[in-house]
Amino acid sequence: MEADESQAEAALREVAEESGLAVRLVDPPAPELPGGFRPAVVAPPWWIVEHPVPADNHLGEPHVHIDHLYMAQARGTEPVTEPAHPFGWYAADDLPGLVMFDDARILISAVLAHLDRAGPGDAATIMRQYQASPHQASPHQA
Repeated sequence: MEADESQAEAALREVAEESGLAVRLVDPPAPELPGGFRPAVVAPPWWIVEHPVPADNHLGEPHVHIDHLYMAQARGTEPVTEPAHPFGWYAADDLPGLVMFDDARILISAVLAHLDRAGPGDAATIMRQYQASPHQASPHQA
């Protein structure tokens, strides 16, 4: 995170920088706020996790990373700016052979299984919710 951004803004910026993609954050399942509720809603992560890590180039001693994990929907399949790293689109069947952190593979598998259980009607409802999410950005907002 940069000093002047929220966790959600940092997630959007990082996706834009790393992949070149414009995305919108997907709100996790939650009850709707009651009508008349006035405070601004902050985009919540789906999960907050702690990772113990060894000394690295940021801190010379073992420490804990606290990660705010968001889900996002790409606005298109092609980058809108030059990506910092190569990336690709893969089918669920490709997941076992991809090089990634085990934690990411576990979460992706769980989310895909949830979407499979939701069924076609529920999946359409889920996608409409994703598309209606107010938390969105393009790389130009980073």
